Amino acid sequence: MIDEKQVWHRGETYGRRITIEDDSGNKVDPVSLTITIQKPDGETETTLSLSDLEKESTGVYKMKWKIPEDAAAGLWMFTVKATLNTGEIGIEEFYLAL
Repeated sequence: MIDEKQVWHRGETYGRRITIEDDSGNKVDPVSLTITIQKPDGETETTLSLSDLEKESTGVYKMKWKIPEDAAAGLWMFTVKATLNTGEIGIEEFYLAL
């Protein structure tokens, strides 16, 4: 994770490192990756793709997302879906308290 903050505020830029590993624990670059950001009410706010992320090294990407000024308070869910060149699909979720 880029920042250890527990609670974020409207207008701030939320950053997080996304690490992609294969079944053996080796860092690998995915063929595709999407991050779906859901509001506290479950509605989708936006979807980020691999091209929206900054690659730091093999299998390690930096995500930055500007929290909307009118964002609803509550728990926002981020769902990361990555497809590897082996065809395997990995899904992870993490949350942001606002």
